[in-house]
Amino acid sequence: MNTFTAKAAVGTAVLAFTLGAAAQSSVTLSGQIGVGMNSRDHYGPSNGQLHDLSDHLLNASFLRVSGNEDLGDGMRALFVLESGLNPDTGTTASAAKFWNRQSWVGLQMGTAGTLTAGRQFHASTERAIRTLDVNNLAGPTGLATPIAAFGVSRYAGNDTRSDNTVKYRFSRPGLMEFGASVSAGEGGPYGKSYAVDGAYTTSDVNVGATFAHYEGATQAGGRTPVETIYAAGGSVNLGNFRPYLAYYDNKIDSAAGTTVAGGGTQHNRILALGLAAQYTAQVRMTAAWYHDKGTTMNGVAGRDGNKDTGVLSFFYAFSKRTEAYASVYTNRYTDGYRLDPFNYAAFAPRNAASSSFAGQSVGLQHRF
Repeated sequence: MNTFTAKAAVGTAVLAFTLGAAAQSSVTLSGQIGVGMNSRDHYGPSNGQLHDLSDHLLNASFLRVSGNEDLGDGMRALFVLESGLNPDTGTTASAAKFWNRQSWVGLQMGTAGTLTAGRQFHASTERAIRTLDVNNLAGPTGLATPIAAFGVSRYAGNDTRSDNTVKYRFSRPGLMEFGASVSAGEGGPYGKSYAVDGAYTTSDVNVGATFAHYEGATQAGGRTPVETIYAAGGSVNLGNFRPYLAYYDNKIDSAAGTTVAGGGTQHNRILALGLAAQYTAQVRMTAAWYHDKGTTMNGVAGRDGNKDTGVLSFFYAFSKRTEAYASVYTNRYTDGYRLDPFNYAAFAPRNAASSSFAGQSVGLQHRF
């Protein structure tokens, strides 16, 4: 072999190795963006109607940067950076955190499971998304996604994700899924939190249960307010229809964490029913109803009542990436639930005297 041939062979080998290494790792830019035109009644002091343009009612817009590298032997390094978007104004969903939705790095360890660390969903919230809710808790507003308010820590500003979180997930399709996560709080305004979940999933059956524990800042005298969440349920495939049934039990000490030990504990028991229907390759529908029985709302003894939320949505797919939707929803309150400041703030500018409000939304979404 002459010198030129030897150099060419070496160069070819180096190029092949480089291209092979590049093929084993990748970075992807993806996301979804959607807008909805909305109309809502019982708006503000005049008790009139509100018309506006906003994010998609049932699928929040976001920008995602993700990557993975093949480490060999079934192992992969992973990362996700994800930022929520307000497409109606061109701003990010959070002024405080650009990567407000997700920011984690992880290791997929073949059949041994996946370990991730950073800002992410606790295992409990992830199970509600994957198993319990017909709309996957994907909406950006409590108007049509009421369960989201009871799957997160009230002590961390009702954030749907948790900072400083380590999560392990194990999955065997057709056998079981298991997850566990923990966040130490790291000296922030709230304390530690942890969650576990388990499920049985196949193409026809998806059932599971979960538990979460959150702690607020320790109060004078050493008392620490606590929030606990239990949830169970799932769905089954019945041809073109998939019914959902889930139950949530949420207990939370006073949001300010100032009530005496053994008192001021809000209790919400929520029954959720859902139905997903695929009529044709282009047309689908989801329906959801949530009945929330709340006692000692916001830690005030005797402030009891019910809240019922109904959401009906139709979707038309122009392609695999572009879809139009039309939704109607209603929220009704009774007794003490009308006075709950958390819900009032979440649905502002709702008229404070109203016991119900309804709305409609139509829009378009594109996934990339």
